[in-house]
Amino acid sequence: MHSRLFAYIKPYRKQLTLSVLCMGFLALSSGLSLGMIIPLVNALFRGGEVEISIGHTGLGWILDRINVWLASAPPMVTLGRLAALIALVYFFKGLFTYLQRYFSVVVEQGTVRDLREAIYRHLHTLSLSFFHTQRTGVLTSRITNDVVFIQGAIDKGFIALIRESLLVLVYVGIVIWASWKLAIVAILIVPLSTWMIILLGRRLRSSSHSVQEATGSIASTLTETISGMRVVKAFSMENFEIGKFVSQIWDYYRAFLRFERVSMLAGPMTEFLGVIAACIILIYGGYQILIIG
Repeated sequence: MHSRLFAYIKPYRKQLTLSVLCMGFLALSSGLSLGMIIPLVNALFRGGEVEISIGHTGLGWILDRINVWLASAPPMVTLGRLAALIALVYFFKGLFTYLQRYFSVVVEQGTVRDLREAIYRHLHTLSLSFFHTQRTGVLTSRITNDVVFIQGAIDKGFIALIRESLLVLVYVGIVIWASWKLAIVAILIVPLSTWMIILLGRRLRSSSHSVQEATGSIASTLTETISGMRVVKAFSMENFEIGKFVSQIWDYYRAFLRFERVSMLAGPMTEFLGVIAACIILIYGGYQILIIG
């Protein structure tokens, strides 16, 4: 399935490459904005020397020039320059976020459009016997609703994986630069996070399949009832059709709640694991400073 999906993404490799490049610049600007926290605190509360560093990123010569520029002025001027630099970094961070999202949407919607066209073309190649065994609403749902789930897989799966991986690389680089021991402690939480993400992914796939089936049933019932309303009226089947439709929308309601229940767990669980990792790093770092010295 993934290889077939990549075949539809391939025509948009130029936009995908631009999106990945913007992700890289976004990750660097995120790391730089994070690296400015300490010098800002030093400038405001300690009156110490202002020096920006984001670890081993290959940008040392640029940072050296920035640090010289910041240190060559009186404290208040340095503070103003630092504030302007922070505003500039966040401006570019916002710009790259916008561009990355734009190119990602081009890839997503282009892939969805091509998929819908391919499915519709394929429908016209099938024999009449196929349409005699398939419900109209289910086929309609395949083109309209199921393709939207594929769009979600591209956005929240493929593209998000690249974006978050780049951010993780930058942040891990910062942590390693600060203390390789702290980096090892932080990385110990990765297997647990990976296991939880895989478990949530399996549950989401199962729940999304139930939502797709329920959506197809609703669309099929609507199509059949509206197109066959004369038959429904002739045989006084209004209550039967209403009961069937109510049952189906309740099935959809329960299926969608299950899907959202699993989906909404992802954010809080990821945040909680991040806080656990931060607490472990805080305790270990405090032990290194306060006890060992």
